[in-house]
Parts: sequence; C-alpha cells; structure tokens
Amino acid sequence: MHKPIDAFIKDLHYPALKLSDTEWIQIEFVFNILLPLKATCMCLQQTSRPAMEKVFHMYETLFNELDRLSMQAEDKYIHYLNHF
Repeated sequence: MHKPIDAFIKDLHYPALKLSDTEWIQIEFVFNILLPLKATCMCLQQTSRPAMEKVFHMYETLFNELDRLSMQAEDKYIHYLNHF
C-alpha cells in the first residue's frame, strides 16, 4: 500500500504527512507481526471448544513464526544500519 498511500497524500497536498522510509519499515514490521496473530485467532475461532493439542500446536506455530520475524527484523535492521 506504499505507493497508493503516498499518492493519496500527494493528492491532498499535505507533504508533511508523507511517511519516511523508516516509518514504512516499521509499518511492514507491525503488519508482518499481525498476520500470524490474525491467522491463529481465525483458526482457533473456527471451533467452539478447540482441543488442547490444537491450541498447543497453534501457539507453538505462532511463536515459531514470531521468532522467525524477530530474526528477520534484526537482519534488516543491521543491514539498514550498515548503509550509514
């Protein structure tokens, strides 16, 4: 949504609202965290009483994904810092 949002802000003639590259990186990070949280919630909401093994599996999957995103974010941050 980077390009449409930038175009919208430009059309409004409010350049002060333009998001910086750092802000876009932060938005991407938050978005990537929210996706697995949403998927976990949606999966657990499909049944009225999910079995314990399903809950455990979903949370284990969720935490593994969050760990992966954390490592990915660290790599991106280090790469970003190395450009300065």
